[in-house]
Amino acid sequence: MAALVAGLPLGCSDSTASEGTSDGTSPPADAGTVEPPEELLSGPLVDFVDPFIGTGGAAFGAGAAYPGPAMPFGMIHPGPDTGTNGRDADIFHFSGYHDGDDEIFGFAHLRLQGTGVPDMGNLLVMPTDGFVPSMATGQGYRSKFSKSTETASPGYYGVTLDDSQIRVELTTSRRAALHRYTFPAGSTPTIVFDPTHFAGTSGTVASASARVDPDGRVFSYVDYQGPLSRREKGVQAWLVAEADRTIESSQTFSDGVVADGTEFNGTFGGVAVRLAGGEGTVHLRVAVSFISEEQAVRNLETEAPDYDFDAMHTAVRETWEGVLSKIRIAGGTDAQQRIFYSALYRSFLMPNLYTEVGGHYRGIDGELHQSDDYDFYSDLSLWDTFRTLHPLMNLISERHARDFAISIQKMIEHGGAVPRWPLAGNYTNTMIGSSADITVAETYLKGITDFDAESMYQAMKRQAMEARPDGARGPWRSGIEDYVALGYVPDEVSETLEYSYDDWALSLLADALGHTADAAMFQDRGQSWKRLWSDEHDLILPRDSAGNFPASIDDRTHGGPYVEGNALQWSWYVPHDGAGLREAFGSDDAFVQKLREFFDKSTTLVYVEEGAHHILPDTYYWHSNEPVIHAAYLFNDVDRPDLARHYARVALDTQYRDAPDGLPGNDDSGTMSAWYVFAAMGFYPIAGGTEYWLGQPIFRRVVLTLPDGELEIRAPEASDGIDLPAITIDGESVVGRFDHSQIRSGARIDFGAAE
Repeated sequence: MAALVAGLPLGCSDSTASEGTSDGTSPPADAGTVEPPEELLSGPLVDFVDPFIGTGGAAFGAGAAYPGPAMPFGMIHPGPDTGTNGRDADIFHFSGYHDGDDEIFGFAHLRLQGTGVPDMGNLLVMPTDGFVPSMATGQGYRSKFSKSTETASPGYYGVTLDDSQIRVELTTSRRAALHRYTFPAGSTPTIVFDPTHFAGTSGTVASASARVDPDGRVFSYVDYQGPLSRREKGVQAWLVAEADRTIESSQTFSDGVVADGTEFNGTFGGVAVRLAGGEGTVHLRVAVSFISEEQAVRNLETEAPDYDFDAMHTAVRETWEGVLSKIRIAGGTDAQQRIFYSALYRSFLMPNLYTEVGGHYRGIDGELHQSDDYDFYSDLSLWDTFRTLHPLMNLISERHARDFAISIQKMIEHGGAVPRWPLAGNYTNTMIGSSADITVAETYLKGITDFDAESMYQAMKRQAMEARPDGARGPWRSGIEDYVALGYVPDEVSETLEYSYDDWALSLLADALGHTADAAMFQDRGQSWKRLWSDEHDLILPRDSAGNFPASIDDRTHGGPYVEGNALQWSWYVPHDGAGLREAFGSDDAFVQKLREFFDKSTTLVYVEEGAHHILPDTYYWHSNEPVIHAAYLFNDVDRPDLARHYARVALDTQYRDAPDGLPGNDDSGTMSAWYVFAAMGFYPIAGGTEYWLGQPIFRRVVLTLPDGELEIRAPEASDGIDLPAITIDGESVVGRFDHSQIRSGARIDFGAAE
């Protein structure tokens, strides 16, 4: 293990960014002989995706990704739920799967991607070789498996079950899936349906049922309460399945008892069906619904009308090829190309679709609603995703960005509050701040305006000004009365900083909507972070209601007034006011010295060749968690773009690997993956507004397909961390930042002299 070199990066002196002009750039060199642009990576791009990246890691370094097939932002997520020796500890099984396991419990159909909580993992199906008495204890249908038999790609997963030698293959559409089982010679084809299974150990089942209908279909249902989803009404979901063979007999299993029968009701158990015929291929078509059993059938008949596994696989593969083709690259190593497209793939796995065939969805009020011209999504991990994933959608997938905004709008309309981390159509009140404010503001400001921004603004303004009324639902801002009166939340640093950032975004939205007085008011509140700045310590510290800082300072301990971090980390959480943060330090030199120390003392920001290296939180820069992932780009705000490029590149090179433990920690619904996509392209969003910070690409050429044109990025000297001092957009010099308006209709960014 070689520690991050704390010396001067990229040959730069300590007093200037680079030789050349005073702003740290160099004048463009003569173009000389014009070289043709490097040829972009040839497809299929889906072949560069490895769904196993991020499925491993340990403790705080577990990526919590899963390898099962999915459609972009789909509803159904079939895939293996795994464990070892019958155990599936929460910290390794947030998505139901962990790379280090050697047992498959079965194949669940609802799950979350990359989160830090084991919720969902419901409606399990498992092929077996005949009925076994131990089904009643959940043992009989588990199987050992070997990693060498696993195969995964966008829209496909396959594995061989060691205990039965059944080959399992899965593919999917948006709301339905196809299973293909190949039973070896001498088998008795049997399929287990367990509606009471869930990921990890922290959930409970309020009720569940499964039954075999005379028409040959199997139905299952669960009312599940997970660590997040239990905070309101939990998850109610239905599954329907139908095989391409006749059901000869069925058994139920529950609470230690196995018996002939067709219907199960309870909190532990299910049904198993024995199919006609013996060895050979069995196809199972499956669909889910969050509305009803009847709706599950409609989803099935529409999206899986037959058993053509290869046709469905081809369709989902083509869909992913279209998504991945939104960004085409040239250059980089083979590993960087795989890491990049795998990261782009994971950026399209969550939030999850909740609109069903026919346009119906169950809203946050529990009632049915109709979506005629939009898709309704839930499972928005907004405190995470507002930073990178939503800005990425605003850039390359405006339809999704618009539908996410409308989904937030409908949650406000139907539930009465701005959502914070909605799951399965529930408010969960998880995390802090009001991150939807930032997401909605940025979406609108970047020209995606086909939603009711005015009504949403009024709701967000109300929650930014008033305490939660008696009887109101949802995640209203806690401590808001003190925040309005004092300019900060007493004894709470993270909440104060989040509100400051939220209010800055609201000021921009208010201005865009013509609310001039509101804009000024929220702009002033966007400076509230300064009330917690301690000149004595150069840190953001908690203050009590009388205005006092603590008598003693512990800047390294996580927790308390600092959510998922410490004082050293949260003191950089002013992405919206880099100039103000520089002023607080008193000089550029003081700012640079402190921020360089923050990176250079990091124990996780190191180069490694193999093995997990993010098991525990870091005291300094900790890329595994959101509050600091923007920090490298703050160097741009003190005219040190060279340092921004250097430390962003170090994070790119050390925090992501082409391996199961290749994520720095929980992917957080694609947040960490979208960070990589942006950083690898050479720029990074200041979420909530319209600006991007500049970094340095790792590819020599990148072409993004935008709604109104192409954005081409050229960096012929990008490899090996070579400094690229001159940066232009369409021939105009840019330093540190640029605005979305400069690229929205297409543009060319040159890192280095333009040809």
